[in-house]
Amino acid sequence: MIGKPLKSLGAKFTLSLALVCSIASGCTIFMLSQHLNQQAQQAVEKRAELILNTMQAARSYTQMYVQPLIEQQNPTGFELESVPNFAARKIFETFREKDDTFKDFSYKEAALNPTNPEDLSDDFEQQLFESAQQMAAGDITQAALPYSGYRMLNGKKLFYLAQPLVMNDISCLACHGDPSNAPPQLLA
Repeated sequence: MIGKPLKSLGAKFTLSLALVCSIASGCTIFMLSQHLNQQAQQAVEKRAELILNTMQAARSYTQMYVQPLIEQQNPTGFELESVPNFAARKIFETFREKDDTFKDFSYKEAALNPTNPEDLSDDFEQQLFESAQQMAAGDITQAALPYSGYRMLNGKKLFYLAQPLVMNDISCLACHGDPSNAPPQLLA
C-alpha cells in the first residue's frame, strides 16, 4: 500500500513539474518574441528616421543652394531639379537602388492639392493631415512632431513615419497657388 501512493505522488510531482516548465517556457518564449518584435520595430523606425532626415536635408540643400544658382543662371526659366521635393525624391530613388536594405521603403511628400500628381494624398494620408491640423490648432510645436504607426496598403501591414513639412519661406508657395503664377515649364 505504501508503494502505490508514492507512485501516485511521483506522477503528480512529475506532472506538476512538467506543467510549471511548460508555463515558464511559454512565458519566456512570449516575452522573447515581444522583445525581438520591439527591437525589430525600433530598427525599422530608426532607418525611417534616417531616411526622413536625409530627405529633409536634401530638400533644404536644394532650396538654399541649388534654387538660387539655377535662378541666377536662368531667371526666366524653370528647372525641375530646383524643386526640393523633386530633388529629395530622386535622391531617395537612387539611394534605394544602391542599398537593398531600403528596397521596401518609400518616400512621398503627400499633399492635399499637389502640383505633382504623384504626391496626391490617399485617404489615410488625408487623415494624418487632419490630425496635424487639429494639433496645430492647439499647439504648433506638437503639430510638427512625427506621426508613426502601422497602416494597411495593398493588403500589407506597413510601418509609416510621417512628419509635416513646415513652410517658413512664402516663396516656396509661388507654384502652389494660382496656376497662372507658375512657371510655364512647370505647367508643361
